[in-house]
Formats: sequence, C-alpha cells, structure tokens
Amino acid sequence: MVRSGYQPPLSEGFALYLQSGEKLVNVCRIFHHHPSPAERLAAIEYLPNDKPEDDSSALSLLDNVAELERRVLLSWTPNYGARDLKPISWDEVGERALIPDWEDWCGRDHRALHDLTLSSRYDCDRFSDVNGAFDACSMP
Repeated sequence: MVRSGYQPPLSEGFALYLQSGEKLVNVCRIFHHHPSPAERLAAIEYLPNDKPEDDSSALSLLDNVAELERRVLLSWTPNYGARDLKPISWDEVGERALIPDWEDWCGRDHRALHDLTLSSRYDCDRFSDVNGAFDACSMP
C-alpha cells in the first residue's frame, strides 16, 4: 500500500484482526525469545484481580496517532522514501491499492506468471528476480 502512496490506519487494522479471531501462524517460531504462555501466566498469577478504574485504550496516551503510524510505515519501507501518504480505510485497500498494484505487477511481469495456476504451489525462488516481489517469502 505504501508503494501505491496510501496509509491505512494500522491500529484500526490490528483491532480488526483481534476481533476476527484469527491466530498468528508460527508465532512461537518468530518470537522464540519471548516467554511461553505458561511462563506469562505464572508471572501474572499474583497480580490483583481488581478491575482497572480506567479501561481506555493505550492509544489514548498518544498524540497524533496517524503521524506515528505514518512514521512506522515509512520505517518499514525505506526504499519508497519519505513521501506524503494518502489516508485510506481498510474497506478501500483492496480496490484502491492492492488490486491496481497487482494488475500493474502482472502487466509488467506477465512472463513470470505464465505457467502459474491457482492450484500451483508457490515457488518463491522462481519469482525472486521479478522486482523482488517475492524475496524472502516462504509460502507453504
């Protein structure tokens, strides 16, 4: 999306993800240095059970969340340089950012996609030369 010049609301997207009930794949492998769930539960066992007086979101402690999210996005995508990103809602992301970007990529690099079918297993090595689009990916 950043490549297309858009900035989605990251915190809103994370909240939507949490509400979806989906689970992260391979979390233990990615964050192997974090305490296990059992260790975390043991660490909080003796905390008070009282309901907090203020149940506001932690985001309420921050000023200008959109600017902070823009900085985070740009730090993840340094190759796109500092630029003005247009706000975009998650409902618009597919139509306004992802599909046009995918159509552009497919139009430029259609030869790399020639033998690929929906039932094909992704072979990331095959696509590693195509604009780096699939560099370092590992799809099952």
